[in-house]
Amino acid sequence: MKTKEELVESLKQGEVVVTFKKKDGSDRVMRCTKSFDVIPEEKHPKTTSDTIAKSTTTNTDLIMVWDLDKEGWRSFDYKSLLKIGE
Repeated sequence: MKTKEELVESLKQGEVVVTFKKKDGSDRVMRCTKSFDVIPEEKHPKTTSDTIAKSTTTNTDLIMVWDLDKEGWRSFDYKSLLKIGE
């Protein structure tokens, strides 16, 4: 499995499919990205601190991503990651 840093780099390059365990215990498969080429311009974070501010937790394993199917910002805990790829 990729390190958190490798995963973030892949997300910046384009689409990544991740499977992770949600807080309610169910599994979630999400097509996501951090690539500004894919995220609609009006949805880009104003500044890096805006993205950080959206996360009310101080969990450094939390990864903010753009959900390509729901067309919105989502986050998941790297430690809850089950699989990268389909």
